[in-house]
Amino acid sequence: MRNSRLFLTLTVGLAASSLVLTAPSSLASKEPTRTQVMEWINKQAKDPIVTDNFDFQLVNLDDDPELEIVAKHNGSVHIGNFYILDQKPDRTYALIAEEEWNPPRLQLDHWDYTREVNHSEIDKNDDAKPRLLAEKRVFETVQHTGGSGISVYEANLWYLDKGHLVKAWEGLLRETVSVPGGQLFQTIGSYQIVQDDEAGAKS
Repeated sequence: MRNSRLFLTLTVGLAASSLVLTAPSSLASKEPTRTQVMEWINKQAKDPIVTDNFDFQLVNLDDDPELEIVAKHNGSVHIGNFYILDQKPDRTYALIAEEEWNPPRLQLDHWDYTREVNHSEIDKNDDAKPRLLAEKRVFETVQHTGGSGISVYEANLWYLDKGHLVKAWEGLLRETVSVPGGQLFQTIGSYQIVQDDEAGAKS
């Protein structure tokens, strides 16, 4: 089973005066329904859903066969919430995690490290075994936050451990600050996954 390491890089510079926001993706889950998911969350959450800007996705976050539910609720400006629900024996769902994250969209498939599908002829690392980070299936949720004249996108890497959300790492992806005179200053961050076997081959 492959393990990976995480590296962070940052770049600071003067940015163009535009910021593109991506609308939340539309997810076509048939069961359970959107209404059911909202009701389960609102009965259990500290911060219930109060607007229509809500989305959810069924996904297997851990090693059991039952699908979990991940959901997001966007409030005003940079306010939002992220939820994880786990299936109970009666096929209803219990809220097991709630974070004050404001994701622009659900994008678990953006960095679910177990879902790489490159063909083995072009990807020497392609095999049937899941690729893990520190022995865990790690997922990414991007948070959009900020303040007056500041817009910040942060990456949150997390995994489930025995029904609990564990934050593995968080870091800056992009920070845009407007200054008097119409200029924008931007800090860009990124991370990359380095395979242990690749690192060993280079050393």
